[in-house]
Amino acid sequence: MPSSRPRSGAALARWPWVVLVTLVVIQNAWVCDDAFITLRVADHAWAGRGLVFNEGWRVQVYTHPAWLAVLAVVYGGLGSGFLAAVACGVVTSAAALWLGLARIARAGAVGLAAVALLGSRAFVDYSTSGLENPLTHLVVAMAVWVYLGEVHRGRAFVRIAVLTGLAFLCRPDAPLLLVPLSLAAGWQARRRGGSVRALGLGMLPVLAWESFSLVYYGALVPNTALAKLGAGLPAGDVWIQGGRYLIESATGDPVTAVVLTGGILGCGLRRLTRPLAAGAVLYLLYVLSIGGDFMAGRFLTAPLWLVVLGCSRWRMRPRGSRLGCIGLLVLGLLGPRSPLATGPASVHAEPPRPRHGIADERAHYAAAASLWAWAPGTSLPRHRWRELGEAGPDDGSRVAVFSTMGYYGFFADPSIHVVDGFALGDPLLARLPTLRRIHFRPGHLSRPLPEGYVDALRSGDASSIEDPAVRELFEALRLVHRGPLWSRERWAAIAALHTGALTEAIDREHYAFFEVVRLRARRVGRRTKPLRIRDAGLRIEGLDAAQTLELGLEPPVDVELRWLAGGETVSTEVRAAAERMPVTAAPGIDGLHVVPLDMAGRRSLSIAVRR
Repeated sequence: MPSSRPRSGAALARWPWVVLVTLVVIQNAWVCDDAFITLRVADHAWAGRGLVFNEGWRVQVYTHPAWLAVLAVVYGGLGSGFLAAVACGVVTSAAALWLGLARIARAGAVGLAAVALLGSRAFVDYSTSGLENPLTHLVVAMAVWVYLGEVHRGRAFVRIAVLTGLAFLCRPDAPLLLVPLSLAAGWQARRRGGSVRALGLGMLPVLAWESFSLVYYGALVPNTALAKLGAGLPAGDVWIQGGRYLIESATGDPVTAVVLTGGILGCGLRRLTRPLAAGAVLYLLYVLSIGGDFMAGRFLTAPLWLVVLGCSRWRMRPRGSRLGCIGLLVLGLLGPRSPLATGPASVHAEPPRPRHGIADERAHYAAAASLWAWAPGTSLPRHRWRELGEAGPDDGSRVAVFSTMGYYGFFADPSIHVVDGFALGDPLLARLPTLRRIHFRPGHLSRPLPEGYVDALRSGDASSIEDPAVRELFEALRLVHRGPLWSRERWAAIAALHTGALTEAIDREHYAFFEVVRLRARRVGRRTKPLRIRDAGLRIEGLDAAQTLELGLEPPVDVELRWLAGGETVSTEVRAAAERMPVTAAPGIDGLHVVPLDMAGRRSLSIAVRR
């Protein structure tokens, strides 16, 4: 079987395609809010404050240590977070494109592969953005290059195993893309021996990082993973949301959907490229299992790139390649916000409204943090969150509560401790239940702020926290993330955190329904003013036996009635949506919790309670 590596002359002839795709990436360059979370860590590191987001708190707020290293080096040289993120994205993407289009693709298929990437909004958008996608693409390209060139000789296993381990440093889930390649290479090399050595070398990057993470951060997984994946949401709801993510990403980006689907099928037809199809499918199943993401298309770029590389090895007739290019170009230009048509108007375009919590992030940030938004004498991003960060907390304290913490945190004073409601950078909130949301937004899972928690951060006095279980958790976390690295007490606290012993006593129901509106029954009159409620609903307390009330929700939605006695639920019933809903307390009942089962697409509902 011929090598996957074309001769230098053939590779040189493919450079125009590499340059063309790179230019379109530059044309669409932007940096999202989340990228500045990592950049604040880089800024703290250069100032000697450690790999932290909040000064003095060793909490891992990023999932991509290798990308952090790349960003930090470039940021140290340029001194601009925006320029560093764009430069890293463009250069790393260009390297991945060179390897993929100039070194892997066959001459007859390189044009079709390039056009597929040019038409993919997801691939072009996340070739910059400041996130780790470009580095993942580069590692995937390296693994495919090794696999296609060496697997038939049985010499690829060690290299692919090492690259699979390095993929972990791009994202902990990225090895899923390469595991089938590793297995296929291992099978081909089974007679040559060295499997244990290859596995050991492959695990070396993982073990090295996990050892550092455990010592420095006191945790084996990033805090962001706890915040996003450890929320205890119903598995069925998460899979449904994952399906929505794939559907929304496909409808907004038809080229990505067509190429990814066709690429999986095409790679699956050939024995050599079947592991690439398996890697893409495995990763898509993982995306479904975690509920997708709030950034449309972000998690589709790596599997797309994987199958494009596989299909680029096809021997194609010129006519077929030309027809494919024309079809993808037409599909891309007719789709919403084609990357080929991005220009100055994108700065002023109204971003589409998110559906099911899934947004076109580049469209959202284009006016503030894209190259088209730049003007002489300006500093990007130009965004209100940056202005608020530069201004600091209104009360003049050193603790700020602000959920979208990237732009805000990077431009705030380095000594400002940012408490984000999505818990990406807060180890205590990440271990609390999420606030009840009927329709949750993946990656943006709101947490409650326990009574006295912010005061404890300001003063350092844990006694400000009212809940004893949360107070104990805070004290342990403070020891883990602020205490001496090698103290016996710290390692005991680390063990307790990993076994879950410190979260068992937390009242999960209380914090999940933290936003519940409470109303005393004696305050209910015939003309009680309607109340605004969110997903946690309304709790009526102090009911008398046989007392009848009338509920009126606007808009009417189905509700679950939880009848209470002594604060505990004793029975439940579901009522269909109705403009007027009479309810009567049975003997022994002293409370009622009205829980909406739908929010009718709104953040809050109006509920009137009358006698």
